[in-house]
Amino acid sequence: AMERARETSPTRMLWSGRAAAQKKIQEMSALGLHVFNPSWYSEFHSGSFTECKITIFGSNESLTVPVQICTKVADVKNAVAAGAMVHPDDLKFVIKQGSYWKVQNDTDEVGKKLTVKGIKSFQPTPYVWPHPRVIIGAGYSGVKNALIYAHEGYDDYV
Repeated sequence: AMERARETSPTRMLWSGRAAAQKKIQEMSALGLHVFNPSWYSEFHSGSFTECKITIFGSNESLTVPVQICTKVADVKNAVAAGAMVHPDDLKFVIKQGSYWKVQNDTDEVGKKLTVKGIKSFQPTPYVWPHPRVIIGAGYSGVKNALIYAHEGYDDYV
């Protein structure tokens, strides 16, 4: 009987895959990009990269972020929350799976097309005070402040 030549062993394939992942991470660092989570440097994860398109729910505004395949939702959530100056727990990422929408857990790997709920823009949002601003006095400075607030679109002043 003819013996078939044995292909590369599973162990050798594992180590060559890990070496390729380390090489891709080094290439990413050389381009100025970095892994979201510094603790990954000592672990073996997928070194492949992809783009994640994040769209705001009810808006056409979107953001494309380069991520590794192994990037978790929590890492992207923290990055988006830091940029929009909101708390990460206020954000929910949903992904379209078939005909359904699935809320992604923080431990899930990010999808290629995400929709984020909880923000209206990726730009930092001004703090909303729980009470209106009060302008004391109707002199020049009081009227000037009222006009500035009206011009900037604030309607929470008395």
